[in-house]
Amino acid sequence: MLSEVLPYMIWDKRQPFCRGIFNPAAWNKIYKRSILLSHYCTDERIRMGEDNAYIFECLYYSNSLCILDDVLYNYYQENAKSITSSYDAGRFRNNRLLVDYLVARLGGKEAWLDDELNAFKAYWLFMAIFHEARAGSGFRSGCKHIKREIEANRSADDIDCSRLPKAAALYLGLIRSGFFSLALGAAKLAVKIKG
Repeated sequence: MLSEVLPYMIWDKRQPFCRGIFNPAAWNKIYKRSILLSHYCTDERIRMGEDNAYIFECLYYSNSLCILDDVLYNYYQENAKSITSSYDAGRFRNNRLLVDYLVARLGGKEAWLDDELNAFKAYWLFMAIFHEARAGSGFRSGCKHIKREIEANRSADDIDCSRLPKAAALYLGLIRSGFFSLALGAAKLAVKIKG
């Protein structure tokens, strides 16, 4: 399983950036109780993405995998403005906690896994910027927020550009060079085009 599935679990390099072969949500996976108890996310400060934190770790430590084309549990999302769509000013901090947690648990184990984790760090940084792009705040305040949060959380410090696709490396270069207005502007344009 390691060679066929795991090197593609976070980012399948045959797909666009950070589209893995696994949806990191928990709703379609069953693990042995012992695996779950050993590898569940213990950092309660992570409010979003905690399923990523333990799903990828559980996959890494599993001996076998069976994929079912079925939903194993459902949840009811009563409020359309739930955590998935509402603005969260603490998203950069949350995402930093998430990537640090995964790197602490899985980093240094395999070269391919370090590549996956590097892409994961970039992905969650970019998603925080896109989250800001969808927010109703003004452009200037959005740029200031991005700058403040990226610097405070060291969000771009430990991502290796050479291990990212060119477009992602270029976007990260904008961020690292302090062109937060260009990074946010590009994200706002992408959000507008995507609809």
